[in-house]
Amino acid sequence: MASPDQPRAIHPDVISRLDQDYIDFHNANIAPTPGPYAFPWDPQLRKTDWIPGGSEVLEVGSVKEYDLTNCKVRVFTPDGSAPEAGWPVYVWYHGGECSFAFPTRKTHRLSCCPGGWTLGGIDAETNVSTRICKGARCVVVHPDYRLAPEHPHPAAVEDSFEALQWVHSQGRELLNVDVSTMAIGGSSAGANLAAIVSLKAVEMDPPIRLEHVHLLVPALDNSEDGIEPYASRTENINAPWLNAELIGWFRDKYLPEGTDRTQWDVSPIYAPEALLAKLPPHWIAVTELDILRDEGLAYAERLKKAGVEVTHKMYPKAVHHLMDMDGTVLSQSRELVLDTTVNIGMAFGTL
Repeated sequence: MASPDQPRAIHPDVISRLDQDYIDFHNANIAPTPGPYAFPWDPQLRKTDWIPGGSEVLEVGSVKEYDLTNCKVRVFTPDGSAPEAGWPVYVWYHGGECSFAFPTRKTHRLSCCPGGWTLGGIDAETNVSTRICKGARCVVVHPDYRLAPEHPHPAAVEDSFEALQWVHSQGRELLNVDVSTMAIGGSSAGANLAAIVSLKAVEMDPPIRLEHVHLLVPALDNSEDGIEPYASRTENINAPWLNAELIGWFRDKYLPEGTDRTQWDVSPIYAPEALLAKLPPHWIAVTELDILRDEGLAYAERLKKAGVEVTHKMYPKAVHHLMDMDGTVLSQSRELVLDTTVNIGMAFGTL
């Protein structure tokens, strides 16, 4: 159980269901650090310079930044020559850093945490962006969408959709990309944004065509009760990394009081079937010990019912932040990042 020295010790209800390598990693890196909800809100919490468990950032052909209306995007381009029609292009929405700074404890300077529309930033998941860029041979566009609580919903949605529209309208000239070969994806809160952006893209007249959508450990139902009873909300209420307390803290920061949490630009699982039916193929990754697991699987079923091609995969004995530990001994972490890259490359025909 949690103690002053181990504020995020693994709860006894879940420890027997975890991979031992993860338990060792958690006890060394996460258990000794408090969660962000332990402190009064301060934007300084976002200052990070160390991410335990993440792999190194790979060298790519070029990295450039461009300013949009309220945010910027970072663009990763592969080395070598682009195809005649231009590079395939992938828009990646980050979930967050896996660490945040806190000034009140001298022994542990940083703590590990998902992003939740609140933490993170343009440097979050850069290692994944470079792996996708090199492995799938595509340009990766990484939006630095505005964060709550300074910029609550719908700021992140607006910035995320603007990034896709910008790529679609400016990408050929500025980025040497083939805008007829586009896909999007994201992790956690970023997967929520990717799902919403994909719906907005097909809602347009004419629509923005996407090859594929990739949702990793997605947050798809921000309502209190859920579109259906999700067993994972009970089974994994005390799961490591993302538990009920932390997800509630994120949602309260992100969603203004009075927000209808069943509107689909908050909870895309509530999108009407006629709109879902217009979506491109999806790949959805969930982890067994994630409080969000079953809403990801329920979204997959809603998509299938609407006639959308869907592939999904569950990683057993794994926790929400699996992707962030691909630099550790956790083989499943590397498997998830590789699976993501392969799925993107297959969608583009580059693998």
